[in-house]
Amino acid sequence: MSKNQETFKPLELTYHQEGEFLTPDIKPLTPPSQEIGRYGNLRNQYLKEFKPDLLMELIFDDKINQHLVEVDQAAQRRLELIMEGMMKNHPAPDKKTQPLEWAGHMNNLQHLANEIVLSELIYN
Repeated sequence: MSKNQETFKPLELTYHQEGEFLTPDIKPLTPPSQEIGRYGNLRNQYLKEFKPDLLMELIFDDKINQHLVEVDQAAQRRLELIMEGMMKNHPAPDKKTQPLEWAGHMNNLQHLANEIVLSELIYN
């Protein structure tokens, strides 16, 4: 066996009773190294509902926390870049003289940027 090959170690699973069935207790092996934010939690929910095979693969490979943290960080960076670009193309009214218009403008830009991030990074 070469240095790069690891020996196979079977997982030791425990089970709990759910009605008539035994269900495996599946938990990530390592706790998250960083806090999982809003976008990481949205990605996790999406994987649970629409990509359960990918979710199980990430869990079994003990990469789920890393994946969720990376998605969350990438989404935050992308949101900031989109907001910067939209602010250049669509400048906000003066905050001091038109506070309501400024707030409405910023909310619209934030909503648009959020929708872009969700479609690009979370739900694909």
